Amino acid sequence: MIPHQKTTRILAALLVLGGVVGVALTLFMGVQLLSEAGPLSALIVVLALPFGWALAIGIELWRGTSYGRKWAPVIFATQIPIVLLPSFHYEWFTGFVFGLVLLVGPGDTTLHFAANLGANIQILIGSESSVTGVGFNLVALIAVLLLVRSNRAQTDGSVQTEFSEN
Repeated sequence: MIPHQKTTRILAALLVLGGVVGVALTLFMGVQLLSEAGPLSALIVVLALPFGWALAIGIELWRGTSYGRKWAPVIFATQIPIVLLPSFHYEWFTGFVFGLVLLVGPGDTTLHFAANLGANIQILIGSESSVTGVGFNLVALIAVLLLVRSNRAQTDGSVQTEFSEN
């Protein structure tokens, strides 16, 4: 097994693990909310879509398809930013997150670290918070860099193979 294939297999496993956990938890929450919120709880299923997409791309990446290699960096790139504003919060991850966030509150600035295993999605609009912060998911950033490097190496290898056969 080539080193790049080992790397992509690990990253594919993160996407699959996070996708399965995310879909399962989202559907579980939807069923729980069904008794309380009725038909409106079906909207929570929409939150399962990014996790389902991550699961499908993780499987494709594991199989080594060009579709999986193309879209896996995109999925991980959407997991890089962590944004906390008084009326907006964005963060999501599949598999594992190690987040570094600079928080600026009333009279206080702190650097926070967070590590989590599993899956999470938070997109809050209109929340009441006095904290402002910006950060990034180091795992997702490294994943994008490794996948881009692996894709380039695979492309370069196929070009060399084509020229050597001629």
